[in-house]
Amino acid sequence: MNENMPGRSNSRGADRQIIWGAVISYILIALNALYGLLVTPYIIRTIGIDDYGVYRTVASLSSSLMIVDLGLGGTVQRYIAKYIDCGENKRQIGNYISLAFIQAAVLSVIAEIICIITYLKLGDLYSDGLTASELALAKKIFIVFGATIAVHLWENVLDGVITGYNRFITANGIKLLRLILRIVFTYAGLVVWKSPLLLVWLDLVLLLFMLVCEIICIRFVLKQRVKFIYFDVYVFRESLVYSVFMFISSLVNQVNSNLDNIVVGAYLGSAEVTVYSAALTIFSMFSQIGSAVSGVLLPKVTGLLRQKDNNIEDYVVKIGRIQFILIGATLGAFAVLGKSFISVWMGGSLSHEFSDTYYIAIILMIPAVFEICINVCLAALRASNKLKYRTAVLVLMLCFNAAVTILGVPRWGYFAAAAGTALSYILGHVISMNCYYRRVFKFHPVRAYCRIFSRTWICILLSCAAAFSVTLVTDGGRQTFLFGAVVFIAVYAASLMVFLPHNEKSAVLKVFKKSNTA
Repeated sequence: MNENMPGRSNSRGADRQIIWGAVISYILIALNALYGLLVTPYIIRTIGIDDYGVYRTVASLSSSLMIVDLGLGGTVQRYIAKYIDCGENKRQIGNYISLAFIQAAVLSVIAEIICIITYLKLGDLYSDGLTASELALAKKIFIVFGATIAVHLWENVLDGVITGYNRFITANGIKLLRLILRIVFTYAGLVVWKSPLLLVWLDLVLLLFMLVCEIICIRFVLKQRVKFIYFDVYVFRESLVYSVFMFISSLVNQVNSNLDNIVVGAYLGSAEVTVYSAALTIFSMFSQIGSAVSGVLLPKVTGLLRQKDNNIEDYVVKIGRIQFILIGATLGAFAVLGKSFISVWMGGSLSHEFSDTYYIAIILMIPAVFEICINVCLAALRASNKLKYRTAVLVLMLCFNAAVTILGVPRWGYFAAAAGTALSYILGHVISMNCYYRRVFKFHPVRAYCRIFSRTWICILLSCAAAFSVTLVTDGGRQTFLFGAVVFIAVYAASLMVFLPHNEKSAVLKVFKKSNTA
């Protein structure tokens, strides 16, 4: 049998890779949440609010520069998998990897040129927001980040090769090991060196560690040699076109994720960046709750759509209701107990510095509920290969968000940045995309939302009322949060058993069972 022609045993091996790769992925989500909840407050307390704000400002700027990768990692993964499915030999695959390395080398040079130009302009960019000492620290941090960007481009190629071979256990296992080491060495390192420079140097060293692990895996586990044989013009052109769409999505995601911190740092200062970053951490954990459910259910829906099943509204509602049960409760609980949560999270000594974090997080979370609850439609678009309209919407969202943030932050502070992000969500994901879903998939989004929110909103309101009563008789700190959370969960679980239909109770329990198994 040809080495690239999978038999029954290979099929079982692929299933094992997918299942355990997904398990490790869930662990990564949990550890990232743990990092945000436990490690971030420790870092802030150790290095100080101002220095952490400088670190987050430069990190956001550096992350935005990662758009120069043109989605190279995803492109490599796609073409490696395609070559394997087509039965190409390792020699041909090695030639394509060589081509990807050439692209990574060119992009690395471009990235470093952009980094040098940006470094020279840092003083002009942050002259209003950072002091002279903070600007000097920012330049030191940026130099290390510049090296990290170049290494990251090469690591993306290697990760794409491993995942293209369906070695999800190895790929996610390396990421998991890196995250564990990051948590351990962050705690240990900050005892000796109380500086944000430790964080950036640690990221660079751990990225190099990943690079070495991936090289060893490709050479000795996959037994894949990399050798340039000839320049395939057709493959280069085809992969470049694919990379353009990946680039646009990456551009929008990177800029939208980091724009707020960049602008807040430029106009307001490092302390304000820290406050805003804390809200973004909460928002990130909130979004991951929805994506965890999607990871369990969306692959099945995608398969059904490929079978030309046109009854999409029922699938949207079915999955959306389960997602709303989780994220709706999360939003409700945070709305009532969020202030006490932030007090416990950051510690009593810092809680007053982060009072605005609560309001920023609420502004970001509310519109995201509508997007998450209907994101099965995105899987439908991918299955149908109809992403051009969404790409255009994302670009327009970026432009709108940038305009509101840049114009509004000098006058209204970081609340303008949050408002810009929230309004772009509403105009893009909630209004524009739902109109597109109605035209393409022939269903009514408003009716779908009504079905998704039906009954569950009553359970959320009852739970919020019960938790709010706790806040009236407690001190507003740790006691309020812990006792309020217990009351909220108890009332919510009881009300779900009363108001939800039997089939939905079973579906929710099934999702929890799968998630807990993972």
